[in-house]
Amino acid sequence: MQLQQLCTQAASSPQHAAPWQVVSGVCAIAMLLCSMHRNTFTMLLPLMAEGCSFTLQQQGNLHAAMLVGYLAGQLPAGQLADRFGGDRVLMVGLLLWSLATAATGLASSVPASMSFAVAAAARLSMGFFSAAAMPAVSAMASRWVPQSSKASTIAVIYACFNLGSVFGAMVMPLLAERFLWQGTFAVSALGGVMWALGGLATIAHAAKAVTHASTKPLHPPATPSHHTPSPVLSHATPSPGSNEPRSHSTHASGPSLAAVGVSQPPAQVGAAAVQHSTAAAAAAAAAAAAVSQAAASHEPPVASTSAQGSGTAVPASPASPPTVPPPPPPPSTSLQHPHGTSSPGDSAPTQRGGGSNSPFSDHGDAGDTRSGRNGVGSGSSRRSSSSSSSSSSSTASGASGPGSEAGRAPTQDGVATEGVAGAPAVPFDRQDAAVQFVVLCWAHACIGWSFFVMSAYLPQYLTFLGIGSLASTGFLTGLPFLAAAAVGAVAGGFADKMLAANTPRLQVRRMMHAVATLGYALVLAPLLVPGFTPTPALATGCLIAGFSANAFSFGGFHAYVQDIIEPQSAGMMLGLTNSCSIVMGIAGTVATPMIVAASGSYQSVFLITAALHISSFIAFTALLRGRPLLLRQLLAGSAT
Repeated sequence: MQLQQLCTQAASSPQHAAPWQVVSGVCAIAMLLCSMHRNTFTMLLPLMAEGCSFTLQQQGNLHAAMLVGYLAGQLPAGQLADRFGGDRVLMVGLLLWSLATAATGLASSVPASMSFAVAAAARLSMGFFSAAAMPAVSAMASRWVPQSSKASTIAVIYACFNLGSVFGAMVMPLLAERFLWQGTFAVSALGGVMWALGGLATIAHAAKAVTHASTKPLHPPATPSHHTPSPVLSHATPSPGSNEPRSHSTHASGPSLAAVGVSQPPAQVGAAAVQHSTAAAAAAAAAAAAVSQAAASHEPPVASTSAQGSGTAVPASPASPPTVPPPPPPPSTSLQHPHGTSSPGDSAPTQRGGGSNSPFSDHGDAGDTRSGRNGVGSGSSRRSSSSSSSSSSSTASGASGPGSEAGRAPTQDGVATEGVAGAPAVPFDRQDAAVQFVVLCWAHACIGWSFFVMSAYLPQYLTFLGIGSLASTGFLTGLPFLAAAAVGAVAGGFADKMLAANTPRLQVRRMMHAVATLGYALVLAPLLVPGFTPTPALATGCLIAGFSANAFSFGGFHAYVQDIIEPQSAGMMLGLTNSCSIVMGIAGTVATPMIVAASGSYQSVFLITAALHISSFIAFTALLRGRPLLLRQLLAGSAT
């Protein structure tokens, strides 16, 4: 059995979860706790305000304090996640924001004149440390999760995030009846501290497993034998006198992040190294057989397998005996460490099947390429023969070599523009990158408006509609988040299945984003009728449908960011876009009470929400083409 098949079977064994699955699960529970801690404050704030005599304005300021801290922590969290690994940064953040959550309950233990300051400091700290959540998840997924599982994994992680809101809304009011609001803050924080400590140990174990796997040789030691040839070499070498062309490796790869030297997740590197080293051995054996056969028959030998691929034969010099060209050096077989470390001398690995890490073609349009499981587009395959021919001709002529200047890929703005394995050139388009960056920031800002406004004011809205019991309010508040968790997990898996069925990747992202935006705006229609006050059941049903539609963003917006960003900048990218989301959230939480006071209803708030989502759909569909977004190059160019 081929070594690549063995590696694939081991990674997909149902008996043992792969390291990336373990790390993803640890991060998913951390996200659940993050959302639970946020909603713990939302549900306990009425009791806390009563015990500490907080005014309505002070309650709003406490909400704003958390968002200000959350905004301030985005960029530092993104940079730390890219540098040290999103999984580790998320666990440290969980530990610190859990302690800040527990400290919120101390507001009643100090003199009344200091209670608001203590509560505001705790909320500010909670927001700052929980800022690690989204950038860390993005960085973790970029480095750990295979391309074929990104959408479903991200969807499950954020489904757990929504489940945390359910727990916070439904369970915390019940705990407050037994432990009071002060003790409930401490109880909820205790779970976060325990999970953070256990998660750090689990992540360290998973990283050791990856490191251990990278030190194992992918091929058994070769045993010299003149009677039993290697099955790989025998398969690659044609029989003497046959007309069968000698096998050579032709990689079909489109312009991608791999084309600009971006490393790939650890789950994909091992199989790529096996395939590449097997192809190299086959090419070397074919060249050796050609020289030996030509020497025996006194015919000029073919210079190399690459020359054969181009149809060009180079005769040997009659004055010198034919020599066997040395086999190409095998590529590094060590796996890339998920926290950014690798063995010295490791080169950028090639993805399975010769494909690229990015699923898009040159132009990135939906009709340009169809992506399969490995993200290899057929549009790239159509260009592979010409790319291979030009590459082979260069090798045959000896104009360039591995160590020569001529053999290096051309650059533009400091970025390599020629991919591996004969990929076409991919110049860095700064204008396109800037447009993508702005659109993604706007799309995330629209998500932030609806999320933060609904999270902060959904209990008050239900109270406005006539729900008086805190337990009933918590139950109804949790239902939209519960629906979002269930639908989000299904939507992410559905997106991955569409890709496996060769649906164009950009088309999948656009479809998912259309459901998330237009669907949300559509189901809010009953809440937009002037002069109509919906029943609590109707309002809750509309919000359940809206949250469910918005959950498709995990297969659209969030997965698209993973598609186009280089792994070492994934945390920073989410930190920047999420900063825009938080700014919009702050604006929404500040404006909502003013709008309600001026109009006497929440209809204008829902109207603004629907309009924002429609604008997000238009911008995403019209302006995004799926080209790789090299964030560091874009920011470096903006600074100069």
